[in-house]
Amino acid sequence: MVRQKRAERTRRSLLRAGAEVIAARGCEKASLSEILQRAGVTKGALYFHFPSKDALVRAVLEERAAVVPPDSGQPYAQDSIDFTHRAAHAGERDPLLRAETRMAAESLSGKDCPAAYREWSATFQGMLRRSAKAGETLPGTDPAESADTLAAAYLGTRLFWHATGQRPELTEMLARLWRHLLPGLVLPATLHRLDPHGGDVSVEAGSTDESSREPSETR
Repeated sequence: MVRQKRAERTRRSLLRAGAEVIAARGCEKASLSEILQRAGVTKGALYFHFPSKDALVRAVLEERAAVVPPDSGQPYAQDSIDFTHRAAHAGERDPLLRAETRMAAESLSGKDCPAAYREWSATFQGMLRRSAKAGETLPGTDPAESADTLAAAYLGTRLFWHATGQRPELTEMLARLWRHLLPGLVLPATLHRLDPHGGDVSVEAGSTDESSREPSETR
């Protein structure tokens, strides 16, 4: 048990260090030596958990993607809106999210770097399926198709905000995004209950505490 806990701590240290270096240097320039130095572990420990740098990079994306929106008791659609606001704001502090943004930007410039489009699409698809089960979405809404659209629009908004001098405020940029997309996704009865600016964004979306567990399916 002690050895297992130590191994998990080492893995998390490597993920955090990898994310920090990727966010600072970029995917291609991130070196294993700097990651090892920052994590304070040996090369053997790295290869025990990740067989290559590519595997570590992919794990950084998957670690972020494992986080799901908390169940707040409000409409699932509002949970989804709030989650995107939390993720965007936490991105300035959370190395996993900063690395994700850097990788998405580099992938667009033709560099050999994975992006989180598939991961975010899967996250949005889970959100949409919960909304549909709760009777919030419009009839005929295809969760997979809509999730791809949401992932592209959301990540595109974050990249646009970073590329244009961070004006206007990110909260307003995301609110504009949701105001345009929500009428094509949710029923009018749900739409009037939603706040596109999001609610409390003090909880970091990249955290792995109790609020990050899979929400229950009851309301």
